[in-house]
Amino acid sequence: AKISTITNQVDAIMRNQPHPEPTLNESQFAEMQDLLDDDFVPLIEQYLKDTHTRLDNLNKAIDTGDFKQASDLAHTQKGASANIGASEVERISFQMQSASDAKDTDLQKSVLSSLTDAVKRSHQEINQRLAAL
Repeated sequence: AKISTITNQVDAIMRNQPHPEPTLNESQFAEMQDLLDDDFVPLIEQYLKDTHTRLDNLNKAIDTGDFKQASDLAHTQKGASANIGASEVERISFQMQSASDAKDTDLQKSVLSSLTDAVKRSHQEINQRLAAL
């Protein structure tokens, strides 16, 4: 029953407007920049690199039916994205974690497509911000 409830919640989220919030939380991003100062750009560059690696590994986990690995990767991506203010990626990573916990491969594949698109948007926006520094 719990898995069914999670699946229903994720399905409801997926039916909502595709971009209900901005790609980046401007205040969180700026706060991290102020807090980290000279370490900000290297941290963001590492985030971008790690995100691509996690997406590749997530795709493999879904293809092999490794729900635990997929959930762990989504959880890690959710936290890393929250730290820098990548709110859209954070939100969709939560959806992926829920789909993985529910062991719903079809939903995982749907969410993976949304996550891939969100990562592209967030990386474009982040790279524009880095170029302006």
